[in-house]
Amino acid sequence: MTGDNNEKPAQLTAADTFEHKPLSLYLLWSVFITGAGVMAAEMAAPRLLAPSFGASQLIWTNIIGTILTALTLGAFAGGKLADRWPSERSYALVLVISGASLAAVPLISRPFLTWASSALFEMKIGLFLISLFSVSVFFAPPVFLLGMLGPWAIKIAGSARSDLGSVAGVIAAFSAAGSIAGTFLTSLVFLPVFGTRATILFTAALIASTGAWKLLAYKGRFKTADGEEEKRQTDVLSLIILFLGVICAAPLFLKGSLGPVKSTSGQLHETESAYQYVEVVKSASGRKFLLLNEGVSCHSILPAKGFLTGGCWDYICALPMLAAPAPRPLRVLILGLAAGTIAREIDHFYGNSRAIEIEGVEIDPAVIEAGRRFFGLEKIPSLTIRAADARFFLKTARKEYDLIIADAFLQPYIPFHMITREFYAECLQRLSADGIFAINLGAKRGDSELSDAFAATMNSVFPFVHRVTVDNEETPFDNHIFTGSRRDVSPAGIKNPPHGLERVLEKLVSAWRELPQNTNGLVFTDDRSPIEMLTERLIIKSAFERR
Repeated sequence: MTGDNNEKPAQLTAADTFEHKPLSLYLLWSVFITGAGVMAAEMAAPRLLAPSFGASQLIWTNIIGTILTALTLGAFAGGKLADRWPSERSYALVLVISGASLAAVPLISRPFLTWASSALFEMKIGLFLISLFSVSVFFAPPVFLLGMLGPWAIKIAGSARSDLGSVAGVIAAFSAAGSIAGTFLTSLVFLPVFGTRATILFTAALIASTGAWKLLAYKGRFKTADGEEEKRQTDVLSLIILFLGVICAAPLFLKGSLGPVKSTSGQLHETESAYQYVEVVKSASGRKFLLLNEGVSCHSILPAKGFLTGGCWDYICALPMLAAPAPRPLRVLILGLAAGTIAREIDHFYGNSRAIEIEGVEIDPAVIEAGRRFFGLEKIPSLTIRAADARFFLKTARKEYDLIIADAFLQPYIPFHMITREFYAECLQRLSADGIFAINLGAKRGDSELSDAFAATMNSVFPFVHRVTVDNEETPFDNHIFTGSRRDVSPAGIKNPPHGLERVLEKLVSAWRELPQNTNGLVFTDDRSPIEMLTERLIIKSAFERR
């Protein structure tokens, strides 16, 4: 006789194994779309914030850090809640709520981002702090909810199974596959075709509808207190889900239905490119301005009449008199063409006295298109437009230039790879014997730390470095034009400038300063160029000074 204590635990049969009981297609699809949703939010977040804050590394740091934090906390909370409510209905309800919270982001964020952009422009608060707060308020809640769903799906799928490791592996794999799909589809398809807000809403619709389908599949059957089931009407639930789906999907069929991203007075054009937010504005006086992202500074101006703008571009336009006096041919390379303000001035003032060849490099085709439509880029006869990255173009260039101008900056934040010692060395290699390199820096008024670093870095490469400071009353930034050359140059000895540049030459002579070779300051390199940290520190310092 065999006693009870000698009985062996029942073994699971082959029918109970993972191979014969595949995971629910619904669960696999839901974790796939959840992974895609997280990455869609992460890829769309900088595009939503760029018109207000720009797209610097600090923005990406805040976005990635916030999303990872939300996912971590969500996974922890999801595991706890799944143990308490291990049902597909609870799981589906979280899907609907997470989709709804993501759909709310582009709808409720606009007023705050408009205020935040103004605060940044007036230096009331640092970009790091205000952008971190923005990401936390708008994107952390939906991502937190999406992060809950992974452990919840594992709890549901792994119930009463011995192959929990396989279950967790398959669910993790489907979630990762969704993240891959979300990354590429968002960046390469949805953002360029539909825009940022429509992309977020479409993603939210997919997530919410996935949960809604499961809720409707229950047909309103819920357990009563005595354990019996009773059928309830689901008309209200159906109407709510239908309304949510219409709101989320409408932008896909009615592009532009959400209105302009910015409602700037005098706006002629706006678009979201693969690189940035692009806007063209016309003032009451008839001047046209090219603004990018947060619009802290203007990147191109087309005067209502004439060619001079009254800004830093006019000073740069006087530099060919130092680099290649008439009647020598003039070869100019502009790294950061924008809408062609510098190219237009140089072509006009020097084109009648000599042969001119201008190559303008601009990375963003949307900026080039805006320049053609609103700034007359096609009417500059000496200009050849190159759609390319400035640093890459410089590396592959084989000709020499008399004047190289670097003006590819998005103030107040500056691309680190275009201010380094290695970059300046590449520019020096492409200069003619008498050529001049010029770079335009926007720095907070009264600050010397940033400009000293520029000077020290240029002094490490160029035998002679000069600086021209241009006061800018319309923004908190002054322009500093640094020049580097193999020989000592000065505008003081120039006679007979081109007609129309006489007054500009006088201002250039007055502002021209030679910088000593022993200038103190940080030297930027490709390995270490903490330009964003320096800029952010200046903004925060300014915010405290105002208080």
